[in-house]
Amino acid sequence: MDGTVLDTLADLRDACNYALAQCGFPERDTDEIRRFVGNGVERLISLACPENATDEDRARVLEIYRPYYRAHASDQAKPYPGIPELLHTLKDAGMYLAMVSNKPHPAVCDLCKVFFPQTFDVVIGESKERKRKPAPDMTEAAIAQVNESLARDDVVYIGDSEVDVETAKNAGVGLIAVSWGFRGADELRAAGAKTIVSDADELRRVLL
Repeated sequence: MDGTVLDTLADLRDACNYALAQCGFPERDTDEIRRFVGNGVERLISLACPENATDEDRARVLEIYRPYYRAHASDQAKPYPGIPELLHTLKDAGMYLAMVSNKPHPAVCDLCKVFFPQTFDVVIGESKERKRKPAPDMTEAAIAQVNESLARDDVVYIGDSEVDVETAKNAGVGLIAVSWGFRGADELRAAGAKTIVSDADELRRVLL
């Protein structure tokens, strides 16, 4: 979700800074938050807190962050250019669409309802039920739920970070990396991405 179909960076930053400020910690700028996201909310908060923060401090920031972000997750978020149209094109072409995200599951569901209603066949966010990416658990669950008979060769994983590159590898599926999200083309290439696209139209051409 984050960095691939939806630009959520401003809301992530603002929620993180609200929680940090409530605990008397310095705020983080947009570029810092961009680097911190991708490995789940606990990792985001751990990196955003100052080095001298205790485990209790981080737990308190996280406790404040979770409800605040869920209440404000769509304040500034918006789909990347061409993404809604692309998703409808893919559905019309007969493709299954699944969302897997390290964002908490309730927030993923909320955002899909707001920005992509009746678009994804399966939506899976972070929960205690499955290991987060880059473990293959979410991706494997999504494949099983949309069509358990799908061969891995018929599946492509689309993401914007080194976590996504590793996830696709661990799940044994193809990968298309997008350079418009939270990581640039050079970072994606260094992480091992072979196919990198720069806009939704190029992604459509590669997929179809």
